[in-house]
Amino acid sequence: MDWLFLTEIVLSGLGSGALLALTGIAFVLIYKATKVLNLAVGEMLMLCAYFFFGLTAALALPVWLAIILTVIGGGILGGVIERVLIRPMLGESPISVFMVTVGLSSVLIGFVEFVWGSDPATLPNFLPSKPIFIGSAYISPKIAVSFAVATVLIAAFLLIFRTGAAVSRCAPLRPIRARHFPAASMCRRCSRSRGSSRAWQRQGPAF
Repeated sequence: MDWLFLTEIVLSGLGSGALLALTGIAFVLIYKATKVLNLAVGEMLMLCAYFFFGLTAALALPVWLAIILTVIGGGILGGVIERVLIRPMLGESPISVFMVTVGLSSVLIGFVEFVWGSDPATLPNFLPSKPIFIGSAYISPKIAVSFAVATVLIAAFLLIFRTGAAVSRCAPLRPIRARHFPAASMCRRCSRSRGSSRAWQRQGPAF
């Protein structure tokens, strides 16, 4: 077995897998906040990538400025989709919401092909092309940077959610869930009441 080749493949897989892990976090975050399985996440990321391509290739903006504008544009895109498509569908049947996200993915693909065409696009070279050596194994700088950025973002995501700061931002959705799912809210209240009653019976009345 060629251990050197295996090491290089593993390092490349870690870099690509870190980006896929970020995409998986996007699926989980959206589902946890809205209980909607958004199948258009990949197409939203694709649109942001083409937006970055347009800023760097067509407008010739600096890479750091293009990254900032792409992050802002992605946030605006997600907010518009949530307000216009996802939020009005809360409380509807799961298959209806599912089909809305499927249709959204087709719309985004069509929009990208209309604006940028269907031919593959290549980003300008803004990373060094010299390979990075780890011992005798080497890895592409793009893979190394992708792994480093994804690791930092995943660590920040886990840190924020463990402190509870990000979960509290989803609190405005709770009244919507209570309005669309009154039975679920009633069950939660009943379970709390039963739990308090059992605790009172175990401890006895306080005088």
